[in-house]
Amino acid sequence: MMRRVLIATSLIAGLCLVGPISAQEAAKEGTKEGAKKVGEAGKTVGKAVGTGAKETGKATADVSKDAAKETTKGAEKVGDATADAAKGTAKGAEKAGSVTADAAKDAGNATKSGAQKVGNTVTGTTYKATCTDGTTYSGKTKDGACKDHGGVKTWDK
Repeated sequence: MMRRVLIATSLIAGLCLVGPISAQEAAKEGTKEGAKKVGEAGKTVGKAVGTGAKETGKATADVSKDAAKETTKGAEKVGDATADAAKGTAKGAEKAGSVTADAAKDAGNATKSGAQKVGNTVTGTTYKATCTDGTTYSGKTKDGACKDHGGVKTWDK
């Protein structure tokens, strides 16, 4: 029994030395610290969201700028190809005026060449090849041409 009294007395004396803290004060301190931590976390998240939005905006602007440049380049190529086709057709028409078979053939070839240039500019080049085993390949890229046919023997025009 005496032990219990000594332990209880020591415990009470120790708590008195530490200082009086009420349950309300402890809760206030915990709430303040918790609110402070939540505020700091919110601030960090806000910065991250702002940075992400800023980077997304930059990336969107870069992609839009690149797309505009490529569209302009494509339009210039179509314009150049159209001019070439017109020149070729004009040359062919002059030769056709002499009413010879060769002149008519030249006009047809010039028109065909100009149309191919316009078509290639708009739709891209089509590659054609003869494979080693005699089959033919036609596609937008050279990659994989005659893959299962022994490879490319010759590239055709």
